[in-house]
Amino acid sequence: MDKKRILGFGLILVAVAITTSNISMTGAVIGTTLSNSMSFIALVFLVVGLGLMMARKKSLLEIKVDGTGRTLILTNKFKKAIRMHNIKPIQNAISNIGTGKGKEEMLKHSPHKSVRGGTGFRVLYDIDYKKGETILIDYSNHYE
Repeated sequence: MDKKRILGFGLILVAVAITTSNISMTGAVIGTTLSNSMSFIALVFLVVGLGLMMARKKSLLEIKVDGTGRTLILTNKFKKAIRMHNIKPIQNAISNIGTGKGKEEMLKHSPHKSVRGGTGFRVLYDIDYKKGETILIDYSNHYE
């Protein structure tokens, strides 16, 4: 789990604990003995906690220029494909594009190029040399 989400979950638990610690049963009515400031603090914790829980994890790949000076363009298909995968090896594979260090190859069944990652995946890409752009097309966690 992401650190933001863990912190958000903790803040929600604190908000619930503050709210429920002073609830009392008074006949047919459930009342709270919280002061206005404590209920406000609980509400702030709840809102911030929910915000942190819902915050998207920023991808470390969302950078404009890679080490070679080319602009990286991430297609929606690529972003969706890498969503649940470890970002560091993917970054390493992308940094090897065009350097001769990676296992770059043309695919037989596709017009795109690919670079292999060290843990059994490949990143499909195209390079537009005129514009200086590397277009990241897709991610596959198995070799074809």
